[in-house]
Amino acid sequence: GSLSKINKNTMFQKKNATVQFNYKKIYLNKAKMCNYYDISEIENILRKNRIIFCTGEINDLVSNSIINNIIYFSTFYDKEPVKFVINSPGGGISSGLAIYDSIKASKLALNTYSIGISASIGCFLLCIGNFSKRHAFPNSRIMIHQPFGGIQGTAIDIEIQTKELIIQRSNLNYLLACHTRNSIEKIEKDTDFEKYFTPFEATNYGIIDKILIKQQQPIKKLKHLDSLYYPKAENINWSTIKNITNL
Repeated sequence: GSLSKINKNTMFQKKNATVQFNYKKIYLNKAKMCNYYDISEIENILRKNRIIFCTGEINDLVSNSIINNIIYFSTFYDKEPVKFVINSPGGGISSGLAIYDSIKASKLALNTYSIGISASIGCFLLCIGNFSKRHAFPNSRIMIHQPFGGIQGTAIDIEIQTKELIIQRSNLNYLLACHTRNSIEKIEKDTDFEKYFTPFEATNYGIIDKILIKQQQPIKKLKHLDSLYYPKAENINWSTIKNITNL
């Protein structure tokens, strides 16, 4: 009798242990499925709202993903504008121009938005949106500069790569001039070094058209801050900064 009780208890414990183990396994599988469905739901929301994100370094992988989205939207919804949101420090010229050519070939209406930072080739992609449909959030930063790359190899190879870099620079400067409606001479001068813009400056330069902000007062304040360009000797002129920021 005692042996049967022990066996029953042990069997009961084993059954409980088995049930608990299976329950945990099912729970973990459900958690993974929830995460998967959450991600797919976000993608569905972005697709329904025709939003494409360009984040991080613009390389071939990012470029391929964006081009796939462009093909999808141009196939099924070619008449509705696409919202292209950029938060990128830049990347490869060829990858950026592949996105540019795909957008132009698709003939999609493109509304661009800068959030965080749009620098280098990211800034170029920001300014290629439809005129009057290029936007920036109030705290985003925008930067242009000339292309650069690590050139190495034999003397002939360095010469060839240098010529290619100069060609790429001339091509980008021409496209920037077209989309910002500035002269090529101005673009060449401004891209000699890194040139940063606030959204207000980028509006005056022709990179964007609108600042996404509800209240107008911060824009007026930002306008005064945009004029703060000090030579090195005046970098610690705190009284001037205080007077201007209090306007």
